[in-house]
Amino acid sequence: MSKTQEAKKRKKYSSALVIGARKVTITILSPDVGETHLVNPYGDGIVFDVPAKVTKPVEVSGVLVPSTFRVEGFLDKGVAASFILTLDVNKASKVKTSRSVRVSQIEADGEAGHLSSGLLKDIALDTVRDECLRMAAIRICLFPAGEWDMNTQERKTKTSKMWVDVDPAEAPYPHFMTLVHGARAKNAREWALASSGKKARAWDSDETLKAVARLLAECPAIRDKAQWVATKLEEEGFTNTRGVPFEKSTVSTQIREARARKFIKPSTRKKATK
Repeated sequence: MSKTQEAKKRKKYSSALVIGARKVTITILSPDVGETHLVNPYGDGIVFDVPAKVTKPVEVSGVLVPSTFRVEGFLDKGVAASFILTLDVNKASKVKTSRSVRVSQIEADGEAGHLSSGLLKDIALDTVRDECLRMAAIRICLFPAGEWDMNTQERKTKTSKMWVDVDPAEAPYPHFMTLVHGARAKNAREWALASSGKKARAWDSDETLKAVARLLAECPAIRDKAQWVATKLEEEGFTNTRGVPFEKSTVSTQIREARARKFIKPSTRKKATK
């Protein structure tokens, strides 16, 4: 079978999900990803988070970028419409890690296509983006300097059949391991949220409440401090466990809880005496 025939036989990987009353289908167009295959796994690049110190082989999750997807199932002024979404590294980010992956482009599917502003407001971008991130997810192994058995991830021995010799200047060296797209991704939901720059936390977790206390201390002298803190929490990526920003009413409760846990220092102002 020729390479052209083989390529035509491969089926693109698609995922179906329900958003509101709509059944949405997302298909990854590039790189060439399928249920069981990934052609040219390194593509244009893989972004991933590198541990501070890699002294032995370690597995991490990465994102294939740029990657493009066809999204179908939304209506544009009552007419079925599809669009192409592209994931890429945020150009404004100083460090290229998986947490800097963003939606870089949304365009109509087809040369003559057009997307109305109404559709763009209705595409539930957070949900669509998270699914695209999961579909483009892979696992890789980072090897530190030295000679390593690529199968056992232990030091190379005389019986090693495949190994990698990593120069200190190139360490840690990434080696593609396996596809983990879709629901099979390790900690898929949490990882996708983190990769999109979000910090999914319970409303009353210590980390969330400490952030609330810090922001409250930084808040200017305004009347609606809860709303100001809610806005800042969203800007810093804090969300609830569903990936949704905390509302003002929740922040008011968080402020009371943070004060009860003594994350917020008692006021030093003296009460006026009658």
